[in-house]
Amino acid sequence: MSLNNLTRSKVDRTSLDDWESLIYLLCWFATRGIEKDNKRNWEELEKLPIAKWRSGNTDAVASSKREHLRSNYSFKRHIVSHFNSKDRHVEYLKALASLLYSTLFENKDAGEHCHGVYEIESSSHSSSITAAEMALLRRNAPPPTTAGDNSAGIVDPFKMRAEKWEQISHQMLDIFAIAMDRIDDWE
Repeated sequence: MSLNNLTRSKVDRTSLDDWESLIYLLCWFATRGIEKDNKRNWEELEKLPIAKWRSGNTDAVASSKREHLRSNYSFKRHIVSHFNSKDRHVEYLKALASLLYSTLFENKDAGEHCHGVYEIESSSHSSSITAAEMALLRRNAPPPTTAGDNSAGIVDPFKMRAEKWEQISHQMLDIFAIAMDRIDDWE
């Protein structure tokens, strides 16, 4: 489930929720293994960070996803780095997952401060915030206190992306179409 759904956010559901779910499925299968002879067993999978995406109550799952998705670096470190290295296409799957993540969660078209999965406090000096400072804000930002709350001064990245859902969905679809063409060449 998308974070929007898990947290019962008041942000309207869009196709971006489906794209987010697709990223989770890609990550799960790439971690387990795509090729039948190289699949990891369930015991091994339960020891990996991605296992927290599928067990526990919805708050625990949402918390794990937020932690793993807070930045592209975090996503790669906690999830992508654990893709099944025995799969012959693992590097392609890593690149695809990272590209889909960046397009959905770090999309510049959705606005300057809509990166990541945490609400952040906006300020009148926001245009002078560096990328490193934004990363620090995202890393230290507390989980939203009220799902979907968009109080004055608070930037909700999910709400900002939802406003650009159509544009972002087209970008995601373009990436997926290219990926499907490439997958057809694998055999």
